[in-house]
Amino acid sequence: MSQRLNYLSKYYHIDTSQGPLHVHIDYTEEGPKQLFARIPPAGSERATYVALVSLLITKLFRAGCTPEEIINQLKSIKGDKRLGKLDDVDITSIPQAIAMILKRHTEEAIKEPEDETENDIPTN
Repeated sequence: MSQRLNYLSKYYHIDTSQGPLHVHIDYTEEGPKQLFARIPPAGSERATYVALVSLLITKLFRAGCTPEEIINQLKSIKGDKRLGKLDDVDITSIPQAIAMILKRHTEEAIKEPEDETENDIPTN
């Protein structure tokens, strides 16, 4: 018999120069458990890459990695073009953007552990 998962979920959205990045984080009071990320157009190489990154992040959560460990690795992946700006930081790669979202999520979860909201993250 399967166990019912009682996850809360938060949605984040960032407009990037490569299109809107959509990130859903499923979590419990213990922290993030799953991360889903998408960027259009569906079926493109970029979209496949983003899906792969999110799948690997979920596997890292299930293997016991902390959000901080994942954030530290992702934020070091930089590209050669500016995609946007978040919290006064130039974002140059999708993994770096996901790291910033995950960091914001963990900071918000500490302040408001049971608040389910939609988060549009403005970019400059």
